Amino acid sequence: MQISPIAFPGELNRVLVTGQIKQLPEWVNTRISEAGFVIAPLGGINGQKLMKMECQNGELLPTDLGHVSFGPVDISDAEVGPINPNELADILELAIETFQEIEMITEDEQKSITNLIIDLRNLPDDLPPPGEAGVAIEEHPMIRLLYHASPSFIRLWPLLQLMVQPNLASPGGYDVDSDDHFEFDGFGI
Repeated sequence: MQISPIAFPGELNRVLVTGQIKQLPEWVNTRISEAGFVIAPLGGINGQKLMKMECQNGELLPTDLGHVSFGPVDISDAEVGPINPNELADILELAIETFQEIEMITEDEQKSITNLIIDLRNLPDDLPPPGEAGVAIEEHPMIRLLYHASPSFIRLWPLLQLMVQPNLASPGGYDVDSDDHFEFDGFGI
């Protein structure tokens, strides 16, 4: 959904975005008045950071208010589809932060997940989803990376699975049940 800047003429003093967006639209950035601010959940569909951006001396200064999980502003973005490597990398970054906060991750596990994140981000952007384009699921590059890295953080696997498939209500979406995932060698995603 594209919101027209004409719908909100003039300067903006207080803006509250009530759904997930990747970044603020440029028309919002350029129209925040001095000492005005924006609060928005910025990030991917699987998790965001609630950010407050306050205009001081013509510059938007960010304050991180913590992790949140909002549905998207545009509900068509809420349609459930296969996770891509960059989305999975975002979730794993959030997982590392979460596990550090609750002191549940070892240094070796953190290094292993960080290396997996790097490998996921290096996969091609146009990589088809697992199970498509005639490639067996277990041969998909993303799945192979997960499979090879998993022994080094197997203890965290159940929590990682929960983070990969959050159950947010999505208007117009379908209900996700526990059978709505695929498995390889006993590991479900």
